Amino acid sequence: MKILNKNIFFIILIIGYLSACTAPPEKTYLGTASLRIVNAVPERYNLTFFINDTSKTPIALNFSDSLAYQNVNAGTSLIYTKASGNTVNRSDLTFLFLPKENYTVFIAGKISKDSLSYISFKDSLNNPTQGKAKVRFINTSYNSSSLDALFSNRTTDSVYNYGNIGFRAGSNYLEFRPGSYYIKIKQTGGKTVLVNKTAIDIKAGKIYTLWAKGLIKGTTNFNLDVGILNDN
Repeated sequence: MKILNKNIFFIILIIGYLSACTAPPEKTYLGTASLRIVNAVPERYNLTFFINDTSKTPIALNFSDSLAYQNVNAGTSLIYTKASGNTVNRSDLTFLFLPKENYTVFIAGKISKDSLSYISFKDSLNNPTQGKAKVRFINTSYNSSSLDALFSNRTTDSVYNYGNIGFRAGSNYLEFRPGSYYIKIKQTGGKTVLVNKTAIDIKAGKIYTLWAKGLIKGTTNFNLDVGILNDN
C-alpha cells in the first residue's frame, strides 16, 4: 500500500512538472495599428517590406523613400524585406504591433555588408501645445556612432538640443514655435559640421521627424543629409 501511494505521488509530481513547463497560450490582440515604412538603406536597392508574406509596399522604395501610414493587424507578425525581388538574408523577425499604436519602421543598415536592421519607433501623435510644433531627431546613418543636432531659428545658438543620438536611436519630441529653422549636425564630441540644412519650415499644430540619413563621407547620392517626415 505504501509503494502504491508513493507511485501515485510520483505520477502527480510528473503531471505537475509537465503542466508548469507548458507554454501559456499566446495573447490575442484585436484591432489594428498604424505603420509607416521608410527606406534608410544607403544603397541602390529597391526594397519591398512584407508582413506575414503580404507586401506592405505596393511600390518598391528607393533610398529615402517613405510610405504614408497604413493599417496593419495588431498582434505578433513575421516581417521581412526583399531587395530587388530577393529576400534579404536574416531580414526576418517577429514584431509585435499593439492596437491603436502608430509605428515608423526604418529599414536601415547595409545589405551589401549583410547587416540590414530595423529601427522602429512608436510615434506620439498627440497634439503639441497650442501654437507650437513637435520635432524629434532620429539617427539612421549606418557609419555614424553618435550624432549631435542643433535645430534652431537663431543664428547665435550654439547649444545642440539633440545630443548623443547613436545609430538606431532617437530623441524625444521637443516643442518649437512655428517658423523657418535650420539644422546642423556633427559627430558627438566633434567640431566639424557635417550637415547644415536651412529653410525648414514648421507649422503650429504639426509633428515632424527629422532623420539623419546616408553616410558620413558617402558618395553624392548617399552622403549624410537630413530627411523630414510629417507625422500628422
